Amino acid sequence: MSVDRVVSDSTTLGFEELAKFQVDGVKPKAVVVPETAEELAAILKRANDEQVAVTPWGGGTMMSMGGIPKRVEVVLLLQKLNRVVEYLPEELVVTAEAGITLENLQATLAKNGQFLALDPPYASRATLGGIVAVNSFGPICHLYGRVRDLLLGIRVANSDGSLTSFGGRVVKNVAGYDMKKLYVGSLGTLGVIAVTTFKLCPMPMFDATFLAAFKSLDDLAKASHEIVSTCHSSIGIGPSAVEGLDPNSCAILACNSFDIPQDYVLALRVLAMTDGSLRERIRELSGITSKHESKSAFSVEGAEHELLWRGIREYPQLSSGRFSVRCKVSTLISKVGEAMDAARKVSEKYRLEHSSVAHMGVGVLHVYLNSSDPDMLSKAVQELRTYVLGAGSGSSVVVEAAPASVKLKVDVWGPVRKDFFLMQGIKTRFDPIGILNPGRFIGGI
Repeated sequence: MSVDRVVSDSTTLGFEELAKFQVDGVKPKAVVVPETAEELAAILKRANDEQVAVTPWGGGTMMSMGGIPKRVEVVLLLQKLNRVVEYLPEELVVTAEAGITLENLQATLAKNGQFLALDPPYASRATLGGIVAVNSFGPICHLYGRVRDLLLGIRVANSDGSLTSFGGRVVKNVAGYDMKKLYVGSLGTLGVIAVTTFKLCPMPMFDATFLAAFKSLDDLAKASHEIVSTCHSSIGIGPSAVEGLDPNSCAILACNSFDIPQDYVLALRVLAMTDGSLRERIRELSGITSKHESKSAFSVEGAEHELLWRGIREYPQLSSGRFSVRCKVSTLISKVGEAMDAARKVSEKYRLEHSSVAHMGVGVLHVYLNSSDPDMLSKAVQELRTYVLGAGSGSSVVVEAAPASVKLKVDVWGPVRKDFFLMQGIKTRFDPIGILNPGRFIGGI
């Protein structure tokens, strides 16, 4: 095994830079910076021949995700794969390399009144390849969908040195297996994403925020359920985001200059094609929240509106110095409120600092926990997971960020399912030697 042979003829970072690219405290032996997809594939071929483990690295925003790696030998830093390959505004399609940041891509698209309808945290640093690899998304997934709904095509560098393309530039471009979706959320364990193609959306004509504060989580959940069930496109456009915030998350947002009540708050992003339909939608939402005993309700627009949603979108970054563990809970839409309450009870039981932010309309909740005691954190995660798994229907708890001391005590992905053997078979077929992010994905693959 020779790392030197793997990184030969490629740009590498100096020894003093290696510490910046640790994964759960494991420092790589080299960091290589490919400039083209072909060079990326060649590096993977050499790594496979030398049986050297490689770790893809985009903006580094989600490197806390995954289990403790078995090996971190060569980091593939994709920052130079940052070009827009093809942009067709009239087709609402863009093809760009995996290392371009979402923020830079959005700036290009905005010149034509378009955007990629993804709003994950860390947009200034998050890269397209990383967003696909971890299936990262934000509040507007309620209307626009998630990565797999917007991804049209993908080009991947494989462990054998080949480059493979899946999908194309049209919405229905697959007559057989839709292979590109296999890479969404795969954490770089099947191949390294080099190029992505996404469908785009026009920027909304009218956009505002409606906020309602409630005395209880139960009232918030009931109001959210009615809004999600009844507010559709009969008036303008349905809400693009339906976010549930607990008092602790509201307090953190308030500390960062966001004007928001420190209660249980329902935040809705309201879109419309006309100003009249926007006002009608807000009146409708006001009526629903009032029926469910909201303490207060109001709307904001303009700079204040944008500032608030930036805070909600970037909440993981705003709260990163306060919470050491972040969990993503996926459950039934009707169970999100109950999951928020379970997170509160578990946190109080183990005397943890906590906060919760929920995508109420899609069944996803982020729970933030903190304690100086890794045992208490681990027990809290296990107890929350037991509750969520009891909801059935494929519910899960994934630990997206945690200190290594917690990861040693709790499986970040949770128990494997009965179909895990299929995942093992796919991993073996795509990466037979196991050089791609070994140990970090489900079941340690």
